[in-house]
Amino acid sequence: ASGLVKRTALKDYRNVQKSGINAINLRENDRLIDVIHTSGEDDLLLATQSGMAIRFFEQNVRVMGRNATGVKGINLSDDDHVVGLVLCDDDRDLLTVTENGYGKRTGMIEYLVTSEDGSTRTQSRGGKGRIDIRTSKRNGKVVSVISVADDDSVIAMSESGMIVRMAANSISRVGRATQGVRVVNLKDGDRLGSVAH
Repeated sequence: ASGLVKRTALKDYRNVQKSGINAINLRENDRLIDVIHTSGEDDLLLATQSGMAIRFFEQNVRVMGRNATGVKGINLSDDDHVVGLVLCDDDRDLLTVTENGYGKRTGMIEYLVTSEDGSTRTQSRGGKGRIDIRTSKRNGKVVSVISVADDDSVIAMSESGMIVRMAANSISRVGRATQGVRVVNLKDGDRLGSVAH
């Protein structure tokens, strides 16, 4: 996995045939994680299984054609890979969950960098990012990130097919670089697979 991102004008997809069209040129061992529609003025956040996250301005990614491979979104360590892409909204939180059923909500603004004068800015695309959640032995690796508001419902699914529905505001809101709290009680040998709205 190489942590690449790609930005393409929506007009490039207006003549899609039944047989489909190529949308991205994937490198060996890469896979598509997510696709989102942006305004051209949005901040995006990439999160990795090792608990890192990077927030950057979408215009740091130049617009490129459908057959392009993309550019570096986050600089990954050798054994890491991207698990999620989120459109940033400072009125919402980032919900991060781990394979052992732990998670947390963190305000999107915490993924901005604060300068000495108190101003905030995004990171530069292609950096290592900032710690989102501690991927300890207790937590395990990150499996999913989504953007949530207090009044959202969240559905968590384990690899064995167990589904749990909960209110987003029932999950603790804590800062970056923390371990979070138990979100789902898993049976022995089961792992959390994903969360969704």
